[in-house]
Amino acid sequence: ERYQYDPFGNLLTNPVSPTLQSTIWRYAGGQFDSGTGLTKFGVRYDDPSVGRWTQRDPVGGSLFDPRSSNRYVYAKSDPVNVVDPGGKFNLTPGCILAIIAGIGGIIGALQSAGAEIQGVNGLGLFLGIFSPPLGLIVIIIGNLIALVYASAVIAGIYSGVAAACGLPGIP
Repeated sequence: ERYQYDPFGNLLTNPVSPTLQSTIWRYAGGQFDSGTGLTKFGVRYDDPSVGRWTQRDPVGGSLFDPRSSNRYVYAKSDPVNVVDPGGKFNLTPGCILAIIAGIGGIIGALQSAGAEIQGVNGLGLFLGIFSPPLGLIVIIIGNLIALVYASAVIAGIYSGVAAACGLPGIP
């Protein structure tokens, strides 16, 4: 036996098993409140009768995704393809791929910055043999450039993930 729902979480069939009837974990992994008929997803409650949240989205929408501008909509009004398990942002296949790619990008940026820092430090140490102030300046400037580069790459990656997941961008 199992529960069956329409795309917005309205119960279509109710199992007769007492074990299934007593569980509070229901539609899309949300916590069902039998007193109100609402389903809690993290920080918000979903009302399946209207297919909307009962509170505004605390994160807000994204200019890159007009479907996210209504702060009461559940799963961008597309619950067949999108879920919102925590009530804060939607998980779509594109969002999940963006997060995975973003993690890879951040690792790559940090590795690249680390290699840059190693190279600059080596050059600075070599120059420091002949002129310690010059060697120190090369090390400091090189490290700052590498850190600015890594920060810019990470900010760009976050912007891409934010656009894919409907999160607010960097101000």
